[in-house]
Amino acid sequence: MAQSTSHPDCVHCKFMVRHKNGEYRCRQHDVILHTPVSIFCNLITPPEEKDGDYEQWFTQAMNAEKLDHNTLYTWVETPTRDKIGVKEVQIDAEVIATITSYLAWSAGTFWQVIRTLRQRKRNHYKQHGYNIDDGS
Repeated sequence: MAQSTSHPDCVHCKFMVRHKNGEYRCRQHDVILHTPVSIFCNLITPPEEKDGDYEQWFTQAMNAEKLDHNTLYTWVETPTRDKIGVKEVQIDAEVIATITSYLAWSAGTFWQVIRTLRQRKRNHYKQHGYNIDDGS
């Protein structure tokens, strides 16, 4: 689980290019991304212009060695309350799909997968005794 409320993702990668038409393209995989936010692969590389503090944060938040090289991941944030009511945010890296599978998806398919992953994590934490913080 990540320990930061800000996470490395394709937006933070030196290989991400945003074109004038709004398209996001990963130069590393030659893939157009439906969103570069909260998704990443194990080859994510911090932008070269960032300072040492950013590099340290990036390295601590990412553990790319544990990730498959042909897979896209997303950060799933689940707001919870523990058994005594303390607010927490559970942050987990979850598999979206192989990069090859992702290439065939529409934006609608992508967002459905994201919704499903988020609901699955909510259910997971409920089953483990957490109260889901729905903002109320």
